[in-house]
Amino acid sequence: MSAEQPNENVGREPLKEALTPEELRRQKDREYSKEYYRNNKEKVNAKNREYYLRNRDKIREYRREYYQKNRERIRAKQWECYHSDPEYRKRAKKRWEKRREALRKLKIMLGGKCSVCGENDLDILTFHHQDGKEEKCRFIKTKEFKDWVNYGIIPKIALVCANHHLKLHIKKARGELATL
Repeated sequence: MSAEQPNENVGREPLKEALTPEELRRQKDREYSKEYYRNNKEKVNAKNREYYLRNRDKIREYRREYYQKNRERIRAKQWECYHSDPEYRKRAKKRWEKRREALRKLKIMLGGKCSVCGENDLDILTFHHQDGKEEKCRFIKTKEFKDWVNYGIIPKIALVCANHHLKLHIKKARGELATL
């Protein structure tokens, strides 16, 4: 190209790849959805909460199955992120703090004392399922107690101190009637 000939591309935007009509429609839909959410955040969140509460069991079952099928991959990715990314580690520690706080709130919501002896030290109080789900006594799922705290759901669990919780399970293992 010589100095006398003007460059035809000067001042022009580079050519964009032509989008198919389907891709254009999807792009417009995404933009509309983002704008709608920005303008109606509370309404959308309230609707999502309602949907979750109506379908909580199905949603939790699906999530449980998905985790079981993909547990190895999920755990490996979490381990890698935790050990390589300081920001991820910081967020993980924050999640654990929130979890501890939610547990404390749930214990207070359930009365804050052992239902047998009246012990009120929140650090030694544990949860006992009264509907026979003993496998859940050892560890209450994070999602469950977050739901309980956030939505004010009172579960079918009793708050007991560690000593009485162990005694209840020993009685059940012996075949005795384990009542509170």
